[in-house]
Amino acid sequence: MTPVFRRSTARLSTRLAGFAAGVAAFSIGSVASALDDSLEGTPRAAAPDELAGKLILRAGAEIVGPVGSASSQAAVDDVAGSGFGAAGSVGIGIGRHAEVSVQGGWAKLGAASRCDDCGGSTARGSIGLTYHLAQGVAFDPWARFGAGYRNTVLDADGAKSRGAREVTTGTYHGVDFAQLSLGTLWSPVSAFGFGPYLETDLGSYLGRPEGASEASIYAFFTFGIQVQLMPSRGGAATATAARSASSTPSF
Repeated sequence: MTPVFRRSTARLSTRLAGFAAGVAAFSIGSVASALDDSLEGTPRAAAPDELAGKLILRAGAEIVGPVGSASSQAAVDDVAGSGFGAAGSVGIGIGRHAEVSVQGGWAKLGAASRCDDCGGSTARGSIGLTYHLAQGVAFDPWARFGAGYRNTVLDADGAKSRGAREVTTGTYHGVDFAQLSLGTLWSPVSAFGFGPYLETDLGSYLGRPEGASEASIYAFFTFGIQVQLMPSRGGAATATAARSASSTPSF
C-alpha cells in the first residue's frame, strides 16, 4: 500500500468518523423532537395517508467534498477540493412512510490546497428508497438509501506536488454502491416544504483514463438545502379538511 493511498485512507477515515458523529447527533435530536411532540396533548387518530401515490418534486443547492482515491495510487483530494452544486429528484409515494425516487446532481469542485491550478467536477444519478418518520405534521425527519452512477472529471495538469502528479487528468466513471442521506423537512403548507440534509456517497471508479491505475474506494460528503413540492397533496389536504368540517356538528 503506497504512502499516498495510506494518507488518503487516513483522511477518509477521519472525515467518515466526524460525519457519522454529526449524523448521529442530528438523527437523535430529530427523533427526540418528534417523540416529544407526539407525547404532548390529547391523543389523536392516525392522520390520513398523504404520501402513497403522490408525486414529490425536489430541488436543492449543496456543498460537496471529495475524499478517498481516484485510483489505487492517487487521492482525489490531492487535486480537487470542496465545491458548490445543485441537485434534484422526482419521487412517488409507495406507502404511508415510504417513497421511491430518482435523484441527480452536479457540482463544480474547487482546487485542492496542494494544487491551486487543479480542480474538476462530479455528476451523479441514482435510484433509492426514502423512509419518512412522520406524516400529517409540519416536521418530517427522513432517511434515504440509494445506489447509482457517478461521472467525475479531474484536472491535474497544473499539479506540482508529488501526490497531485499521481492523478491522471480525465474522466472517471464510477458506481456509487451506497448513498446514505439524512434530512428533515418543514412544511408551512401541505404542498410545500424545505429543509437541510446530509449525504455520504461511497463508490469505486471502474472506468478510468488511460494510464490511471486500478480502482479504489472514494467518498463524497454533501450538505444541502432543498425545497419540496407535492402538487397533489394540497388538493388532498383541502378535501380532507372539507370532509372534516362537514362532519362537525354545528350549534
